[in-house]
Amino acid sequence: MKKILSLMLACVMSLHLCSCKNESESQKEENKRLLKQAEENAAEYIVEKYGFEADITDSEIIYDIKGWDFIIPHSEASTNAMIKMEHDGKELQLIISGNDQNTNGSDDYQYDEIKNAFCDIVKSGFEEECSVYYKNKNITLGAKETEDVFLNEYFDGNDLSSVLEKLDYCIIELCDADISDDKKFNAIEKLASYAVNASYFYVISYENKWTFDKHPVVSDLEKYGKFYTESTGIKSFRKFGSDGTSEYHKIKE
Repeated sequence: MKKILSLMLACVMSLHLCSCKNESESQKEENKRLLKQAEENAAEYIVEKYGFEADITDSEIIYDIKGWDFIIPHSEASTNAMIKMEHDGKELQLIISGNDQNTNGSDDYQYDEIKNAFCDIVKSGFEEECSVYYKNKNITLGAKETEDVFLNEYFDGNDLSSVLEKLDYCIIELCDADISDDKKFNAIEKLASYAVNASYFYVISYENKWTFDKHPVVSDLEKYGKFYTESTGIKSFRKFGSDGTSEYHKIKE
């Protein structure tokens, strides 16, 4: 059975790659034009935002899934490109359009700096291991297994408000922590007050280290109900509002 499933997956991946590469000559030429312009835009964007030049190490057009045929996705080239760059030994990635000359991009150069500043505030009330999972308009960020976060705002090292106001949601995870004391959350409530566009903002405490490490990606807790929270090993959670207040919810003893 596993061999059959593996073969099916291989076939699907092959068809997917074909769907991306089976393009007309005119589209291939357009992709070349888009990529060249995107690379020029990326170089200008980095200089404008950070004041230094970065070397381009790789670049590719981003493909968007436009539909599905059973389980086979149909992808089409967008006007955006992913540009990989390097500066002073540090790698960065940048998303920017190549449709015309512009510097309206977003990058992950300050990812570690932003994550560390955020986690320092979160940890100020807790000794427990914590992680941060949040999403902006472009891509998902996870601090336990680091993915990429792309932002166009410059982070000055102090003011997180300009970053947080772009978030769609935020989840702070703790391991077997007591989150019932309101006084512990003054700093996090202030962070939440900046996230004015977030659909939800949670602090979650898991039962133990195993559930903390192995749980699936958490979504809107109230939307999916108590069964969902219990099945993912959540002991309790606290929901924050953009008005600077929070509510405590106990799931298990």
